[in-house]
Amino acid sequence: MPEKTNFSKRSLLFIFFLYGFTLTVLQIVYLRFFISIFYGNELTIGLFWFSWMLWTALGSYFFGRVRKVLEYLPSHHFLFGLVIPFTLLLMLFIRSRFLPVGSALPDFSTTIFTALVSLFLFGLLSGGLFPLYARLLNINTAQEIDTAGGQVYLWETAGSLVGGLLSGLVLIHFFHSTQIVIKVAILQFLLSFYFLSRTEKSRKSLIISIYFLIGFFALSSFLSSYQQRFKQLWRGMDIVEERSSPYSELVLTRLDHSFTLYQDGVPLFTIPDPQTAEETVHYALLLHDKPQTVLLIGGGFSGALFEILKHPSIRALHYVELDPEVIGIYKEFFPDNWRRLITDKRVAIHQTDGRNFLQHTRESFDLIITALPDPYTVQLNRFYSREFFALCKSRLQSGGILAFQVSASENYLNDAQKRYLKAIEQSFVPLFKNWGFLPGEKMQFFLIKDVHPPVVNSDSLIKRLRERRLETLFVQDYYIPFKLMPDRIRLFREAFEETQFPFYNSDYRPLAYYFDTILWAGKTSRILSGFLTRMFSVSFDGFLLIVFLPIFLGLGLSFFLRKRPLHSLAAVSGMFSIGFSVISLELLILLAFQVAHGYLYQQVAIFIALFMGGMAIGSYFSIRYSSTIYKSLQKLAIFVLAGVSLLSFLIGALLPFIGAMSHSQATFYFLAIVSGFCGGFSFPLFNRLYLSHKKDTSKSGIIYAWDLVGSLAGSILCSIILIPIYGLKLTGVFLGILNLIIGLFMAAVYWGKSDCGAGGE
Repeated sequence: MPEKTNFSKRSLLFIFFLYGFTLTVLQIVYLRFFISIFYGNELTIGLFWFSWMLWTALGSYFFGRVRKVLEYLPSHHFLFGLVIPFTLLLMLFIRSRFLPVGSALPDFSTTIFTALVSLFLFGLLSGGLFPLYARLLNINTAQEIDTAGGQVYLWETAGSLVGGLLSGLVLIHFFHSTQIVIKVAILQFLLSFYFLSRTEKSRKSLIISIYFLIGFFALSSFLSSYQQRFKQLWRGMDIVEERSSPYSELVLTRLDHSFTLYQDGVPLFTIPDPQTAEETVHYALLLHDKPQTVLLIGGGFSGALFEILKHPSIRALHYVELDPEVIGIYKEFFPDNWRRLITDKRVAIHQTDGRNFLQHTRESFDLIITALPDPYTVQLNRFYSREFFALCKSRLQSGGILAFQVSASENYLNDAQKRYLKAIEQSFVPLFKNWGFLPGEKMQFFLIKDVHPPVVNSDSLIKRLRERRLETLFVQDYYIPFKLMPDRIRLFREAFEETQFPFYNSDYRPLAYYFDTILWAGKTSRILSGFLTRMFSVSFDGFLLIVFLPIFLGLGLSFFLRKRPLHSLAAVSGMFSIGFSVISLELLILLAFQVAHGYLYQQVAIFIALFMGGMAIGSYFSIRYSSTIYKSLQKLAIFVLAGVSLLSFLIGALLPFIGAMSHSQATFYFLAIVSGFCGGFSFPLFNRLYLSHKKDTSKSGIIYAWDLVGSLAGSILCSIILIPIYGLKLTGVFLGILNLIIGLFMAAVYWGKSDCGAGGE
């Protein structure tokens, strides 16, 4: 007997809106938390998305088989509410159980294990809601299941848009992650009670009371367990402050008399740390005969700012710090140091992105010093690229010096380190013919503009150290000769000269980030490190062959053998290709946007909101007009794939030129809307195409699952392989070919008059 429901359509659409809102808020909370307790590079983020989308896709597939939707939904929402805080607690438990913060880098196996286990239940339950909602709307309004699925997708996307904006710009500023997950869990409990009140079950009051008690005790135990596990994660250290910023999760710890600020689990600076502060700036300053104007990007609050001010010739010191909460913590917990800085008329502190500051400042400098982490993310890679070095050169006065440092080793470089350092060297050599370096665990590079090579020898440095009467603990006349031992300098110089590596690091082909990932993987997983190393040696033509030959053969055999209906395979393949391409295009456009305008959180939030807005608009137009635009859905799907293919070719080729335009911001925003529109328009179309021959409503989650699988594959392959190794242009070529192949297959199915038919008219 079919189920009967008495929901108003508006109430259901609002619930679908809350579904998208909830998932996006939790995506942001979980991802930020996951990054904060693990090494937050793109590989770690990729593992998170892999687990999220894998379990969500499986949930969408399996829960589509539920028959009595209305009877089941109250239990599903209640269980989902219990799982939401449990997921956060499970991440924390696994990380603290195996490896406390500060002991060592999290290894690859622990990272992937944590992602897979902690997101398992959450992904299944969240993904399962989509087909359940589609079935509920189908029953309640008598809409076809394909149309109902499109409606759920549209309102989920609208909720995601609002959830992304609200959480990114408001929630994370005013609420702790535990507070957010508890509020979202309570929302699920309320939805459970709402659905339960609409069922015909007896003793509903008793069931609601039991649910309420279980939920209350579960949330109470979550709070106490979280506090215990969080302290265990940081065992050996006292937690002074825990704070969320737009850019990261910050934790200030105390060990004896020293304070360390951690940014996403990575130490940002320690106070006091005179060795780091002195070595970061003094060698560069001593190379210049009379430094007067200095720009320091990052690392200033370790004490480096005060070390710079010790040089008597300094007239102006500009310091750039991206994160406002880092400044806020320093101001609050080190007030004496802060007061010394702001009362010194030579010091100016700028809260902005370093690249953005250099692009817009009219100042020129005797020295530019970057004290940033290694390029372990694509965002940080922008400070080690040829484009960045060219920008710095344009802001240096004649004879000015650019100084930066990257991790290396005291006395020996392995092959991975050689390629890593060589990629960076190849990036600045055409711009700075005169350069020197200082070996060490942190290798320092000194690039000088226009005049003779920097005299990096112990005698000249000691002479200037004494002339300036600098009071230092570690940069001393007896220590400098050891740092500059001729044998060590010769060893590293020969390593640079012998390494044959013709490639350079750029904004649009972030090789330094890629080789830093290999170095990280080498510390935790030889298999992963070896795989990434071998992948770099694969030409683009070879990569196309590896990926597309199996796809081409598989689709070709399916077409000629025809052992199963081809319309289903065509629709699934098309949705996979669109999901893969849209997430990849978003990554490409966002990378180019950050290169052109810096990593400014509010602008990035607007960019992502416009992308989600484009998806909502596309979904709306697809639901409302797809049948009238073209009578045959198959032909329309082919044109969509052709359009995405063309868009991919164009975006990959034109993004670097767009970034160089004077008013490129509006163009990037437009591209975000267009790429989002393609994804939003495609889902209802391919969902309708797939379900037009299906009488079984249990298949309502299949296309949604394949959309997620495509996004999963695209996010990992694009961020870890395609963009770093082959660059933006060839990534666009790859996406264009992928959609072209799938479009040709769909055309062959349609014009071959296979069993696909002309359904969906």
